[in-house]
Amino acid sequence: MFIFLFLLISNGAQRHIWRVPPGYPEKPSSYYDWGDYSFYQYGDDDTRWYTIWWKSHSPTCPVPRLKDTTLIPFKIHLRGFKHLSSYGDSSFGKVDYDVDTSLSWDEKNRWLTIYWSIHENIILDTPKITQNLWPVELIFLDDPIGSIAVDSHFDVVNIGKIKGYCHRGRWRLSQDFQRWQPTGSFTMYYIPTEKFDFHIICQQLTYLYDGNPWEGYVYLPEGYDTLPKFFVKTYPDRIRRLERAVEESFRPK
Repeated sequence: MFIFLFLLISNGAQRHIWRVPPGYPEKPSSYYDWGDYSFYQYGDDDTRWYTIWWKSHSPTCPVPRLKDTTLIPFKIHLRGFKHLSSYGDSSFGKVDYDVDTSLSWDEKNRWLTIYWSIHENIILDTPKITQNLWPVELIFLDDPIGSIAVDSHFDVVNIGKIKGYCHRGRWRLSQDFQRWQPTGSFTMYYIPTEKFDFHIICQQLTYLYDGNPWEGYVYLPEGYDTLPKFFVKTYPDRIRRLERAVEESFRPK
């Protein structure tokens, strides 16, 4: 009985241990530890920009599909990207972009989402800026972020003639008892203008570990026994290309 309880407790505890898979990339030395979100300071009201954005539409009346793309209040040039979907109205909205929509997400491995909302006339102190740099919906659309490790500071950038703010980090997901672990980079922009506030999320997949590769793969009788016990794939980190596209071509209408 005691042996059974010991094994049960041990197995339960193992679910909370993150095992580093083969070839896992090191995070930059300037980044906080995984899951340490102390960078994101909040004001006394503890509000976050995306909470305000989502509250603009009740659960019974979700964010509508934006059929009239002329209402999108910005322009951007993304070489190789396609407009995937648009939601919102003339006050609040978001647009999703990825590369080739016919590819699986691990093949295209780059995404970009742009939010807009009515400009908030606030004093931009450090807590207000950092709470507007929170990266909501990393990787999977409409899902909350997973574990992240973020840079210990944000940068002031020029988007055209507009002053904006930029923050970088690494994201990590772990599913099915850590048998599948994708990892990548992200860059978050906060760009306040006279009419709208824009929040832009650039994302890049850089590493993929599959600890159970025979599940979901095409069955090949002659090659099944030769499949490795794990699958590792790395991708070049092109997050800087997305950053340049945002900083050089994003313009409010």
